[in-house]
Amino acid sequence: MNKQIECYCGCGIKKPKYDKQNRITKYIFGHQRIGKFKYKNILIDCACGCKEKIWKYDKQCKIRRYVFGHVQIGRIGSNKGKSPSKETREKISIANSGERNGMYGKPSYMKGRKHSKESLNKLKKSIKMFFDNGGTPSRLGKFHTEETKQKIREKRKNQKTVYFSKPERKINSVLSVNGIKFEKHKPFKIGNIWHQVDIFIEPNIIIEVDGCYFHWCEECMVNKELKDKKVIDHVKRDKIINESLTSQGYKIIRIWEHDINSNILECLNVITDEINGK
Repeated sequence: MNKQIECYCGCGIKKPKYDKQNRITKYIFGHQRIGKFKYKNILIDCACGCKEKIWKYDKQCKIRRYVFGHVQIGRIGSNKGKSPSKETREKISIANSGERNGMYGKPSYMKGRKHSKESLNKLKKSIKMFFDNGGTPSRLGKFHTEETKQKIREKRKNQKTVYFSKPERKINSVLSVNGIKFEKHKPFKIGNIWHQVDIFIEPNIIIEVDGCYFHWCEECMVNKELKDKKVIDHVKRDKIINESLTSQGYKIIRIWEHDINSNILECLNVITDEINGK
């Protein structure tokens, strides 16, 4: 049996009695000098000031000053409180762009993946601990100014939505099969807000594909009351969009979901007649 014995240098660390060649060894590798020069492995305080105790010498007989991971505690970074200049930012962006970037051509780590139940529970517990210990969200009680909101709208106006409803996909496929060129989700300015229309055909034809519930079709919702606030907002917004776009000289065609599902060819005829100016 290969027993565990203490190193002869007096460090107090245990080691196997026999090595791989079945020879008796008295010292941990590198600890022979500790015995010769009578170095004692004593407990000292971590140099960062945390008051945690560590052994002065490690297994390779090297002097230690910090607990593992405590080296940067208490140190002030050389760039703390400084902001890089425009030239430095441009250099950094060039250095991290294209093939020089380590993630170039690679998908993101979480793409196509989902958190497991264990990881979700861990996230929930950490968030709960954050709020239980008096933590607050960084933007709590703060509001953007009107200038900031306008900047955000300008930057997000060309942000295309990935989701397309089934009626939209049907209309898109019918138009593409019949060779009609169109653009999806083109932004138009309505007051201070940008609105992306469902389909735009040059020069001035706009097609909006409306769901029967969320845009409240009068034919389908005859015996029902309009109570949903979200639907009420949709209906009000549709009226504002119609008024503003028609005043700008655009022709608006609104196609209902039930018309697409019942007879999509009639919807196509309405669009082609508008294109031909009939």
